[in-house]
Amino acid sequence: MPSKLVEGVRRFQQSVFPQKQALFSELGHGQHPRFLVITCSDSRIDPSLITSTDPGDLFVIRNAGNLIPPKSDRPTGESATLEYAVRVLKVKVIVVCGHAQCGAMDALTKPGSTDGLEEVPGWLDLAADVREEVLGGGAFGSDAERVETAVKRNVLQQLKNLETYGFVKELHHAHKILLMGWYYNFAEGKVECYDPTVDAFRDLYDGIAGVEQTEALEEDDS
Repeated sequence: MPSKLVEGVRRFQQSVFPQKQALFSELGHGQHPRFLVITCSDSRIDPSLITSTDPGDLFVIRNAGNLIPPKSDRPTGESATLEYAVRVLKVKVIVVCGHAQCGAMDALTKPGSTDGLEEVPGWLDLAADVREEVLGGGAFGSDAERVETAVKRNVLQQLKNLETYGFVKELHHAHKILLMGWYYNFAEGKVECYDPTVDAFRDLYDGIAGVEQTEALEEDDS
């Protein structure tokens, strides 16, 4: 077994678990997360670390490119997890979190980069509209600029895809669930949030419309 993993489990059992034993005991009676985070499988992204949350606080969907397939006749792992989060766990906030240097969005907008791969091209085709929008928008000053543009536009596309599910759309339009789009730059520790009032990503603390709704939604459920 990889020693780093084994030693990590040992440290958790010896140091972390005893300090949080009461929390884990409470979680043994069930989970009541208020947030669903949809983010990338990238190893540099840790939703709980970014949000300073404990086990039981976040329900998470992770995949390459933080994609949510639009509603269709064929259920997917993402659609099933989304439905469970919204209809059973009754999460109050859904965050789609893209990130800097996303390999999925780089591959999506770099022709030929997935040649030789069997599964990845078809998966990324779920974001074909993003690819066409980015590549059709003209030249970029750098690869980093191209990827950042793709990541942010992909976040917005996934927010649209969420509303193809009736159980999400109904609650969102009734202001009973909040949909948020984030862009996380891990090298700087910076989180930007999409502000629909200005159609742009801004610092999370810049008084973005709707952010204050998170507290109100939690209070309604208390």
